Amino acid sequence: MHHRLLQKTRNRKSALERRASAGALTRAEKARYLPRVRARFGRARTGAVTRALVESRIMNRESRIVDLGTGSGVIALSLAKKIPEAKITAADISDDALLLGHENAVRLRISGVQFLQSDLLENVDGKFDLIVANLPYISRHDRDQLTPEVLRDPEVALFAGEKGDEIIRRLIETAPWHLNAGGLLALEIGLGQEAVLIDLLREKNYRDIEAKNDYSGRTRFLFARYG
Repeated sequence: MHHRLLQKTRNRKSALERRASAGALTRAEKARYLPRVRARFGRARTGAVTRALVESRIMNRESRIVDLGTGSGVIALSLAKKIPEAKITAADISDDALLLGHENAVRLRISGVQFLQSDLLENVDGKFDLIVANLPYISRHDRDQLTPEVLRDPEVALFAGEKGDEIIRRLIETAPWHLNAGGLLALEIGLGQEAVLIDLLREKNYRDIEAKNDYSGRTRFLFARYG
């Protein structure tokens, strides 16, 4: 499903979008294009909470980190500013999101983040000390419960199959091949998904599994180590 959404998105790209993806926009074109991208991918959701939780668990300042579903780059860029020695990759399936993340890096004068187009870890090489992911976690059955503001986001940034956990489950299954021994997987999850995802983490031999609440007291974050 995620692959089909990506192909559908790419097929709709305009000439302006293709130039943006290639980094070839003029100043005038950026003035027209970037506000549209910011409107679509600029929401941090609960990214500030994720960021604080992840930062509190980073011990090695030379860690290799990958931020999946980076969107506007808020987590990757915040970590790069706080831990400049870290080697950070910011990956997203959306070229538009990566464009916004790169523009934010330029605006904030942060040069230590590599932006990469990837469906989860498919195009990501090597192993990491931390994989942090703020991925789509909404069930398609919950579409009618979303606000108009949320529905303005691209579908590829919102929905994850029938139960909403399809993409997170894929990551849990593939992350061990990309984690160093004792590496940390940090996930933002949807409401009510913690039990089934904790069971999957245990099944896949993760350890030190923790569930954490957001500011409203609801379980929204999972942390687990592997190896």
